[in-house]
Amino acid sequence: MQRFYQPRWRTPFVFSALLLFAMCASAATAKTKRRTPAEPSVSPDQPRQMLLESYELTREADPLHRCMVLQRLIYSPDRVAPGNLRQKWAEELYTLAHQVPDNYSDKRALAEGSAAQVMVKFEMTRALSMLDAMEPGDLSSQPDHRAQAAGIVFPQIISMEGARGIPILREHARVIGDGGVYPYLAMVVAVARDADGGTDVYREAMKYASRGSDNLHGISSFALFIDLAHPYVGDELTSQAATIAAAQLRRWLESHAEDIADDGSRAHLDNRSLGSRTLHTLQRLSPQEYEKLSELHPELVRANLPARAPGSNTATAPASNVDPQDLASADEALTHASLTRNRQAASSAVEDGIAAIDRRFREGACGDCLSPEGAASIFVRNAAKASPRTIRTQLDSISDPYYRAMLLVTAANSMLEPAEHHATVRRHSSLKQKQ
Repeated sequence: MQRFYQPRWRTPFVFSALLLFAMCASAATAKTKRRTPAEPSVSPDQPRQMLLESYELTREADPLHRCMVLQRLIYSPDRVAPGNLRQKWAEELYTLAHQVPDNYSDKRALAEGSAAQVMVKFEMTRALSMLDAMEPGDLSSQPDHRAQAAGIVFPQIISMEGARGIPILREHARVIGDGGVYPYLAMVVAVARDADGGTDVYREAMKYASRGSDNLHGISSFALFIDLAHPYVGDELTSQAATIAAAQLRRWLESHAEDIADDGSRAHLDNRSLGSRTLHTLQRLSPQEYEKLSELHPELVRANLPARAPGSNTATAPASNVDPQDLASADEALTHASLTRNRQAASSAVEDGIAAIDRRFREGACGDCLSPEGAASIFVRNAAKASPRTIRTQLDSISDPYYRAMLLVTAANSMLEPAEHHATVRRHSSLKQKQ
């Protein structure tokens, strides 16, 4: 060790170290030169401008299409859309939803519930008043829209307020229950969070279920409420509640025998499926009640779940001029260009993909196109990450202003995410060739 401090031993060591450092630096520099620079990052202002453009594109649209765009805008992240802007959009969405036609009552309710959910972050009192003012819908055949909306609003209040928010939730749950179906599933969080008063919330739900006025959707929700809350209340209360649920299911089945008839009707098939799921939920909670009901209604024991109902994006007319693989091929080219960091190839793939999306829209491949196809949304998200500086201009080639507005929101909300390719459109169901 002492030799190292002698000049004749230390000098060769220093020279060797300097030579090794120079070689490493030279190799790193050469590697950097060979690598194509990544797509420059964008500031939050660019996606924000895209959201504002989307808002302006549909300013004169009918209430339904305007609501669909606003519903996407309000869920934009904070770094893209400031809170005061999303609060303003949520208020506009709630007001405009009342003008949506009755034949789209489910979308109207979803718009109102979404507005209330976002409003919770800014003004909880206003959000709850939105919820109270909603219409319950056609309770003869549909779930209570307010109870459904409470399912996305109440958990958020609990996450913000904790157990302190439970009295407020109980008050508004009574308002909903007095005018329709009690929001059973929305109150599971209250039972779980309140260690002292959770059983009081549970007993209140039992009281509303005992009225005998719930439709099949309400009875099914109550049975699921019992199942989810079981760990927090114990076996005794669970058994009492299961008896109530079984009695209410029996009542409904006896008074609506024609509504579960096996006659090929879609509505009747849905009712049998819902009744079957409720019956099998009771099997876990109270085998005795399950045995009694299964003897009376064996058709529910063997009821098959219905096939998925046609959605809004199901093609209403054959799109014979559209190759379903065009979009998938463009997405594969974009994936390769992104991995090799070839900007020119990425830009060309984005152009091809957006052209394919526009063709599919014009040929009716997305049905009524209230929402973009899943494959189209995936591609636009990938394109926004691969070419964030040009995606806004490239989306100008989408011919329909509404459809372009929807895809602008998708792109804007994806631009600040990591640039890695997260999804592929190759296997998406909307791109499968019709037999």
